[in-house]
Amino acid sequence: MTLSHSVQRNIGLPAASSFRGTTGLSNMKEKRRAEETVSRLGVVPANVRSAVGSLSGGNQQKVLFGRWISTSPQLIILDEPTRGVDVGARLQIFGLIQDLASSGAAILLISSDLEEVLGLSHRVYLMRDGRTVGEIDPSTSAVDDVLERFLACSKQCVWS
Repeated sequence: MTLSHSVQRNIGLPAASSFRGTTGLSNMKEKRRAEETVSRLGVVPANVRSAVGSLSGGNQQKVLFGRWISTSPQLIILDEPTRGVDVGARLQIFGLIQDLASSGAAILLISSDLEEVLGLSHRVYLMRDGRTVGEIDPSTSAVDDVLERFLACSKQCVWS
């Protein structure tokens, strides 16, 4: 994401090839898509000409989501998607993640927030030093269980 570019440009970039045509027509299509996305995601302020860097952290994250969800992805990789955002934006981002999953997209969620992982995931893998050290069922596990299992494995695992 380019913070100095507008919301419109950031959202439109992945789909730029679909906006081919004369400059005015291309800009209108990109603007329309950006306005629809901003409205759907509740980005504040809703001015698509605003620089992304002028928005709050939560709204910047929503623009980043908007950039990719407008392309109907089959797979999306999210690395710490709610880090640094307020509670309201966090809940909205959770909803976006759930909507993406419901639409059939595969989501790889990477997060150090165990509550976030357990609340959003269907399958959870514990990793240490780039290796999978365990698998848990998030529907039957609590944060304390995950920490205990992770610590137990880190004591028992021998890396070659």
